[in-house]
Order: sequence, then C-alpha cells, then structure tokens
Amino acid sequence: MSQGIQENTGTALPADPDAIAPYSIAVYIAQIYKGIDDLHGTTVLGQIDATAAVVDPGPAAALNNSFPTTFLRTVYNVVKKDSTGGVPGPYAGIFGSGGYLCRNQTLVSDYGFGHLAADCGTVS
Repeated sequence: MSQGIQENTGTALPADPDAIAPYSIAVYIAQIYKGIDDLHGTTVLGQIDATAAVVDPGPAAALNNSFPTTFLRTVYNVVKKDSTGGVPGPYAGIFGSGGYLCRNQTLVSDYGFGHLAADCGTVS
C-alpha cells in the first residue's frame, strides 16, 4: 500500500517541477504571504485559463475573485442549531451574522479566504 502526500504540504513533494498535488489557495496565501504555518517548500501555484489564483502577491495577497469558479468552493462553519433554529448563544459571538468572523474580513483574508458574502453568519 502506498501513502499519498498530505495536502497543503509542499515540503513533501518530490523535486519535480511538473509535480501536481492538492493545495488550497487559502492555505497557500496564509503560508507564503502571511507566514502562517509555512510548509510550502518550493511549491508554486499555477495558473488556470491564464488566470492566477492570487492577486497582489506580497503583504496584501488575496484570493483572485476572477479565478475560475470551478476551482473555488464555499467554506462553512458548522455548529448545532439552538432550539429556535439559530446559532447557539455561546457561538453567536464568533459565527453569528454580527460575530467575530463576519466583522473581520481582514482576518479572513489573511488566512487566504475570499470576501465574506452578505449572508455570512446565516443559518441553513
């Protein structure tokens, strides 16, 4: 049985410029441009349809919102609903529509995620 490479860990990739491995754009931005748990090694993100995944490389690096949506996905925070169907009290201050995450786009962007939509903190 063979073991694959852990996603988002470029230091484990072989020294092959044509190697392809799973890598989150958000994690890459956090590692390369924000210095957060940097495990990228010599890994670089390629372009798709001549579109780079990152805009403003450097301290202001962010997810390129023009990147093909086929390769983007929505990220959810999951907590059990309270008895009224809302975000439970202890978690509302973090995950609710007026919570910490929804009020701090800079923090979200620093970790490489895109812009929070108007429905940030809503319950589904």
